[in-house]
Amino acid sequence: MVDSRLEDRLAEVDGLRARGVLTAAEHAERRQVVLNSVSAPQRAAGGTAVLVLTVTGAALGVMFGFFAIAVGGIGNDLDDGSGNQTIGLGLSAVAAVVVSVVLAGLYASGHNRTAASWGLTGAANWHLVSISVFGVPGFAFLALGAVFAWTGRDG
Repeated sequence: MVDSRLEDRLAEVDGLRARGVLTAAEHAERRQVVLNSVSAPQRAAGGTAVLVLTVTGAALGVMFGFFAIAVGGIGNDLDDGSGNQTIGLGLSAVAAVVVSVVLAGLYASGHNRTAASWGLTGAANWHLVSISVFGVPGFAFLALGAVFAWTGRDG
């Protein structure tokens, strides 16, 4: 997609040439200046902070998710089948942090930042709901990453 400001500036230079204000050499020179002044879109800042916070939260989330899986396994050993739901919730918490790391990577790449911000918010809440109190440490970092994503995203 071509930047409309670039098109406007090039049209202005072309208009000056058409009216005879610029010579062919001046036209070529100004056109090159306009093209050089418009750099390729740069990746917006803030992606690294979001990525670091999310990966930290994911590490804690995986640790406590596996803890929930272990508790569920112990529950199954003590009472046949009683820990299956806890195991499922632990797996859900681990899945939430995996999704959050993928979304943080998407955010850090500079693409679809609004969608990634929404996803990070949802993944943080998903993780907390999955393993409740054990999800608080991971949730704190995931939520902080989502807050940074919301404040640093491109309109």
